[in-house]
Amino acid sequence: TSFDRLPGTDRDGHVDPATLKQWIAQVLELAAASGRRAIAEALVGQILASAPADADGTWPCRPVRELLEELQNERIERNLAARLYNQRGLTTRDPEEGGKQERALADQYRTQASTFSDSWPQTAVVLRNLASMYDTDARAEETRAERFRQGQRK
Repeated sequence: TSFDRLPGTDRDGHVDPATLKQWIAQVLELAAASGRRAIAEALVGQILASAPADADGTWPCRPVRELLEELQNERIERNLAARLYNQRGLTTRDPEEGGKQERALADQYRTQASTFSDSWPQTAVVLRNLASMYDTDARAEETRAERFRQGQRK
């Protein structure tokens, strides 16, 4: 499933919290009735990744942060992080660069998580998990770069 716009988002990029909440509740209720709640939760997490930022650039927007707090659903949170991670796509780099790009992303998500930890701890968890994914990638890229520097081209 692909959404260009998070349900409840108007043309200006503002999310109506009530519309979003109602849409997700209905999706989860219908999915549960048909025995498909787990897949619906996974898709809801992926859809939430398309959330816009607040006017001040804070991502995700407040209605999504509040929704994550209310739902406290690990499957939704895990799939939100996975979708964000996968949206990055392929990267290119100098073979000796190592994990510089990934460390920068991990730092960015960790910093953002720290600003949310008091008011929106579930959002902070999602962002910390994403940072951890990039930390893992950074270590792998460092290993590849070191092998390259040592003449091991694979």
